[in-house]
Amino acid sequence: MAGDLEYRGLMTAKPVYSGKMFIEGRPSEEKLQQYLLRAAPPKTSTPKRPKPSRVALITVLVGPAQTMYRIPELKARSSSAFFDIVIARRSVKHAVRLPDIKPSTFEQYSSWLHDPIHMPSSSFRDLIDMYTLADRLLDTKLESQMVELLVTKYSGSYNPPSYEDMVFASRVVPFCAPLYRFLVDIEAQSGSCTSSGLREHGRDKWISFLEGSEGDQLAQRTVPEAMSTAMTKLASSRPKIILNASDYRRRVAP
Repeated sequence: MAGDLEYRGLMTAKPVYSGKMFIEGRPSEEKLQQYLLRAAPPKTSTPKRPKPSRVALITVLVGPAQTMYRIPELKARSSSAFFDIVIARRSVKHAVRLPDIKPSTFEQYSSWLHDPIHMPSSSFRDLIDMYTLADRLLDTKLESQMVELLVTKYSGSYNPPSYEDMVFASRVVPFCAPLYRFLVDIEAQSGSCTSSGLREHGRDKWISFLEGSEGDQLAQRTVPEAMSTAMTKLASSRPKIILNASDYRRRVAP
């Protein structure tokens, strides 16, 4: 009631000149605004809702112990054909399981997804592990980067991979993978497996070993003809093999 009387009083106020223009029979705009502010109901502050996260994550359980990792879905699917196919075919509520992958290797992959410039450990075995993971995940970007690192590290190197490292690599790198040719070429260049075999077995026994007569797993995963060629070159002045990263990259269909 008091507010209505105040408003009617304002509307019937006589015009008074005080440095501002009055419209006949009406209050100044300034006083009208003050009245409206007083008459308006008090505003209640509403809590702001948190913005929904736009980063969808994939849950991955790695190794026999099922170590859990969460990786960004968009980056994983754009880089890995494996994740793209799996997520497209199943509900994202289910975790992706990789029981035969080492957690330490997948952790490096997770870091690489967030920062592709990130260089993993440069040891021969770690690079081989990362390559085999890339092969498993159908991640050609990571494959190419590992090939570049391996070729740069061992092209013309006086410190080739050891015999034990070559045995490890020949067991984990898929025979059909492009990098397997790199193992053959690096062996032909350095002869680490061949020289060790010659010292341990002698020439005749080593040839028999390469042919798989002893049933060794290494012999079953290597190419006897290429290793024999490496042995022949080792015994003579072999020409230097030029390692080119483009020779060991996976061919991608246009």
